[in-house]
Amino acid sequence: MPDIPHYKLHFKSFPEIMAVKYRRELLVDIIGVVYDIKPSKQSAGGKKTTYKDEIVTNVGTPHHVLTATHGWFLLTCANCKKQIITTSPPYECSSKHVTANPKIKYKVEVEVRFQDQKVRFVFWDRECEQLIGKTAEELKNIMVKAGEFDSDEYPADLDDMMGKELVFKVKTQPYYKLVSVLNYKTEETIIQYLKDQIPNNEVKIMRNLFVLNK
Repeated sequence: MPDIPHYKLHFKSFPEIMAVKYRRELLVDIIGVVYDIKPSKQSAGGKKTTYKDEIVTNVGTPHHVLTATHGWFLLTCANCKKQIITTSPPYECSSKHVTANPKIKYKVEVEVRFQDQKVRFVFWDRECEQLIGKTAEELKNIMVKAGEFDSDEYPADLDDMMGKELVFKVKTQPYYKLVSVLNYKTEETIIQYLKDQIPNNEVKIMRNLFVLNK
């Protein structure tokens, strides 16, 4: 019958989530809040400090590319896909593999705006390729042929990622002061649905999760 909803959602508050007051086997996703917390311990000044990596879903709009020391791409190992750690041939990754032809992968830092907040998101290879429509290697080759390639300059194609309101699934890593994009959705119905489901009191806490680089 049309007046019977397909499903019913019950949202947990942030205090309940942080106090682990829920049945873990039933917790699949919480729109706008944390649904996975992975503690990791790091040594700082001889003391153990616990940092919590959190996976969060929210809405935001990429605004512009931010300056990064690595530029807009990374070189990765052709054997194991780890990042190349040498700056000239022979190229070597952190696993000591030597490769003559490392792979080029996107790593683009972008300012994403959410209401009155400005947050640094890292877009990785898959998401950039989907939004731009070219692989990092294809984009580099086009720039080289046109005589425009400069590893410190951002290609204009990256602007194709900007100005689109998206639903993001991101992983926040406080220890690294990093917010990595894991996935995104562009459908307007999903975006509006998510906006409608986030209570105002949880939006404020959500902002605190995002602002890691300040």
